[in-house]
Amino acid sequence: MTAAKDRSGYVAIPAMDVLLEHWEDPRSEQTLDEVAQGGPHWRGELGLTVWGEAAARLEKVRAKKQVYALFEGKTSAKEKLETIRQVYATNPPKHGTQLHSLLIQTAIEVGGGEAMDLVAPSSALPAGGIVAYVKKYPKEAIAFAQKSGCDQTLSYYAFLDALLTTNDPAVAGLLENCLKQANDRR
Repeated sequence: MTAAKDRSGYVAIPAMDVLLEHWEDPRSEQTLDEVAQGGPHWRGELGLTVWGEAAARLEKVRAKKQVYALFEGKTSAKEKLETIRQVYATNPPKHGTQLHSLLIQTAIEVGGGEAMDLVAPSSALPAGGIVAYVKKYPKEAIAFAQKSGCDQTLSYYAFLDALLTTNDPAVAGLLENCLKQANDRR
């Protein structure tokens, strides 16, 4: 990780990384919060300041605590995946937040291909991540696309791109069906 310097010139990032590693300790959240409030978070094109780095880690700590609270008492993968689905059905986190990313990563870990309904519409994975996920679970991806319908599937650009990388003949059939439906609507 690149080193950011505070005003005295000392490297502060490793200390913040330790606080992030110990996210369960309430002092970590408190310390990161205090540091994050110490100054501006951005320095124009130069990127995050030390205070911004603290704010980013504070968001991760709070997301980890939220996920931990969601899964309290849940032991099976099925229970955890259902909990994540309930969150997205009732009060979905904003795309691009640490909570969103952490929930999608957890869904993949506990649900594998069964998490396709959460992963496909998500922007939590980089393009390479969604491609790797779809390649690992091509049957589930194709089944999800067929169940979702053309309009929905075509609106998930990264997912659609990942589907095309599978080179599965079923994808060609799916896309031909979508084109036919689009032409029929005209």
